[in-house]
Amino acid sequence: MLNFYPILLTKMNTDTFLPQGEDTITDDGQIKSDGSFSFTDDISDKLTFLGTSGFDWFLKGITILFIIGVIAMIMAMIFKNGQWQKYAQTTMLWSFVSLMLLRGIPIVILSFKTKADVDAAFSTALSTISEVAVFIGLIGISISLLFKFGHTLIKHPEYYKWYKNARNISVIMILFAFFGPIIFALL
Repeated sequence: MLNFYPILLTKMNTDTFLPQGEDTITDDGQIKSDGSFSFTDDISDKLTFLGTSGFDWFLKGITILFIIGVIAMIMAMIFKNGQWQKYAQTTMLWSFVSLMLLRGIPIVILSFKTKADVDAAFSTALSTISEVAVFIGLIGISISLLFKFGHTLIKHPEYYKWYKNARNISVIMILFAFFGPIIFALL
């Protein structure tokens, strides 16, 4: 692929891109100002650069920790070392969670403009969690029916115990998903 930018830049009139006012360009390509640039502007520019660079470096550090966790997990599985596998799982989990929080929290905070936005976000989160609980409860009931079918086939006592536990927990989960938000709203 050919790069046409040098050809285009030589044919362009560079005088139209110079800043308006009394600024001039020095021999080394820097813009020489009229002296209106203050010391506080310099400090704020440097702090902004350091803040964005520091945040970028921190995110890269967390990414490096995640990659180290992946490598440690692979080595722990090869050498069958449970302690290193636990360390690797913990490192991978917390680096992933912190990376998602560092990327997500500023977006969430900056997207809220009024109190109604916060209320809508909490209402949406509550309804989503309730729907997920109902869905998992229905899956639990279907799994409990599979355990009951296994118990009727071979009369294994563990299958009946698992059927009762899965059914009871699934029904309780569905009830809490339906009535929990209503009860807490009344309190």
